[in-house]
Amino acid sequence: MFFNGLGDNLIKQVVQRCDSRRRRRLDHLYLNAIIGDAGDQPAMKFLARVEGKNAIDYIFNNAGVGWGGFFATENMDNIRKVIDANMYGVIHGVKAVLPYMLKRESGHIVNIASVAAIVSLPLQSVYVASKCAVRGLTECLRYELAPFNVKVTVVCPAEVATEIFGDPKNIPPDAISIDQAGIEILDGIEQGRIVLPIVDTARRIYRNATENPEANEQFLQQMFNHALTGGGMTVKQFHDRIMKEI
Repeated sequence: MFFNGLGDNLIKQVVQRCDSRRRRRLDHLYLNAIIGDAGDQPAMKFLARVEGKNAIDYIFNNAGVGWGGFFATENMDNIRKVIDANMYGVIHGVKAVLPYMLKRESGHIVNIASVAAIVSLPLQSVYVASKCAVRGLTECLRYELAPFNVKVTVVCPAEVATEIFGDPKNIPPDAISIDQAGIEILDGIEQGRIVLPIVDTARRIYRNATENPEANEQFLQQMFNHALTGGGMTVKQFHDRIMKEI
């Protein structure tokens, strides 16, 4: 297995799900952690070549950074950093392992996107764009790789208690643990899910996207208004501030 940006929690979950015969072979399992940069394509190809000496059954691509702000006033350097990490980090991981999976005609690519790949979160435009790219890529690969028996899943989580929030105080109270996220991801993979929303919020938004889009629209407007009031601004004050900056 090839883990791009995911920690030992998910690895433990995978091992626990192995059948008893395979688990006996894993009794003396050791992990070889290699530090690399998901944004560095040659480095990712090298890591895949090292892992590819054995079978690569799964790759979990979870490289990413958060971003928030007003698109019109954001500088291009910051935009590129988000796209490089969130989109190209995943692309590099997929491209690195595909030759090995295609030759074996076996494998499963798991790309971690976000609830932002289901609905367009206000004031997170660059982040949303990068995560929509991950979802779109994964859904396209579903058809391209099917003749080779290589499967894909795109995971669209809402709040998971990870380092993306920075200070632990910023973690939302309804966020699920990394362990719980791992369980939900592996359950979805076993069920053969292509698009896999995890956390109740993401599942509700995914369902509303087709069944009740007006509910999502209200949610997004409330989210935008809350972001402004949380920063001590009215919509009018936000408008006036931006007009001075552009």
